[in-house]
Amino acid sequence: MYEKGDINYWIVVLSFVMPLVVSAIFIWFMYAYQKKRNQHELDLVNATIREQKLLLEQQRAIEDERSRIAAEMHDDLGGGLTNIRYLSQNLLNNIPEKIYQDQAKKIMDHAQELVFNMSEIIWAMNSGFDTIESLIAYSRRYVTSFLEDQKIKVKVTIHGDIENIPLSGETRRNIFLIIKEATHNAVKHSKSNNFSLVFEITEALTIELTDYGIGMKELQHHAGNGFINMQKRALKLRGNIQFVTNDSVGLKIILTIPLEKKSIPL
Repeated sequence: MYEKGDINYWIVVLSFVMPLVVSAIFIWFMYAYQKKRNQHELDLVNATIREQKLLLEQQRAIEDERSRIAAEMHDDLGGGLTNIRYLSQNLLNNIPEKIYQDQAKKIMDHAQELVFNMSEIIWAMNSGFDTIESLIAYSRRYVTSFLEDQKIKVKVTIHGDIENIPLSGETRRNIFLIIKEATHNAVKHSKSNNFSLVFEITEALTIELTDYGIGMKELQHHAGNGFINMQKRALKLRGNIQFVTNDSVGLKIILTIPLEKKSIPL
């Protein structure tokens, strides 16, 4: 046995105590390090959340401002242009002189065109319509109305799930203007009585517009700038546009653009 005063006694005691002390120090150090690391990670997460919250608030503010401007344009400009159109119609119906009738008709037609163009801009600006579902509904309504007025039969087909897929105002407007250009070309140049509009939603949005008319060769001669404008808009959309022509389809325009992989909040 070792006595307390014996050096060997203290050596034995220290041989038991020191590992415990070292272990305790190591454990404390690791705990402090892990706590500091966890706090740092928590601070980073909180900073990211604050940044995302700020960006979301800014986005909502922008969307609210877009909607406000759209509403004001609808109330102020829309009402004024509609009044001009109705006044022109009334003038057209009540003046006998043909020269004034022609002028009133021009005023009425210009007012009608401005009303539609303004409604198109309002639709694009209103963040409440930032979905693919809204794009399809708006495009279908326009194409059907415009072509049926020209005695052209329209078939609209939708493949895929269209719910809760976001689409910005700028994207919606560029897509719609391509559809509008193709529709006007069909009326002016295709010499066809049928038109097909197909929307397909997968990893991308694919839109096919087929006029079943005379084909592309003659159309290119008349509508070169229209093709160029459609190609420019497709580039803005980071998409691809193809022009296919043969005897069975006349001219088929195929627009493909990528879609965001996220859903809008319900």
